[in-house]
Amino acid sequence: MSVKEIKEAIENKNVYFGLKECVKHKKEIKNVYVTKNAREVTLQKLSDSKIDYKILKDKKEMVKLLNLDFFCEVFSIK
Repeated sequence: MSVKEIKEAIENKNVYFGLKECVKHKKEIKNVYVTKNAREVTLQKLSDSKIDYKILKDKKEMVKLLNLDFFCEVFSIK
């Protein structure tokens, strides 16, 4: 499951948060996950950068599941 993969990546410090970091490090990234209520602009920029992504739950659910103290639309795993 992708949430489990993101949790493990956070523990191992192998995750980038946000669109800017994803695009900046796209050569290092293995998987990209986007929340289902991500902005259209975010999805367009990922497509323009030729980055494939998988859709996750919404932002609020991801904050709870990952025990984060901030909202994030894009999670990139190294």
